[in-house]
Amino acid sequence: TLYLIYNTLFKLGTDFSIHPELATDWSDSDDGLTMTLTLREGVKFHDGTALDAEAVKWNLEHRMDPDVSSPSASALNPVIESVEAPDATTVVIHLKTIAPALPGMLAQREGFIISPTAAEELGDSFGVNPVGSGPFIFKEWALNRIVLDKNPDYWEEGKPYLDNITFHLITDATSALPRLMTGELDSVVQLSPFDIRALEGRDGIEIYPSPGA
Repeated sequence: TLYLIYNTLFKLGTDFSIHPELATDWSDSDDGLTMTLTLREGVKFHDGTALDAEAVKWNLEHRMDPDVSSPSASALNPVIESVEAPDATTVVIHLKTIAPALPGMLAQREGFIISPTAAEELGDSFGVNPVGSGPFIFKEWALNRIVLDKNPDYWEEGKPYLDNITFHLITDATSALPRLMTGELDSVVQLSPFDIRALEGRDGIEIYPSPGA
């Protein structure tokens, strides 16, 4: 769900290769201790504020702040010394040590870019009212479902393809499979081998295996 609400600085390919997302270009210094990112221009958060270098700097510093207790701090603090935003589209990350894994981290949760304005305005309630720049906008978190609406101003032309997505929070796959078979659900994830055997060969059902890390 979070990957639909937020963009990351980089994107992982299916083979775990690094691709552009919010960062369209990047380079390392000769000593490997400075990474310079060029950001995509014109990207807006769902609240209409600009996703610029200052926003990226705020996100990284926020996660590294010991008072915030971010789960990402344990991954970022050992490698990042400081972050600069010399202009609106340039982010300079100074490293404590050579960190070949950093782009991969910034393609995952450590690289989610949230709206600093919304985070500061909403405070502790931001977690249930997330504001990012991704293809879908958070609409509702009810008891057993999360609803996202299409971001009409998304930066990637032609996307998203869907008007909205509803996630049903189902703890027991046994109850989800009949709903999948009748078409009430479009997709069910994290199936057990037993569940897969029950679905194999059924008309209208496709199974997509994916490799683990």
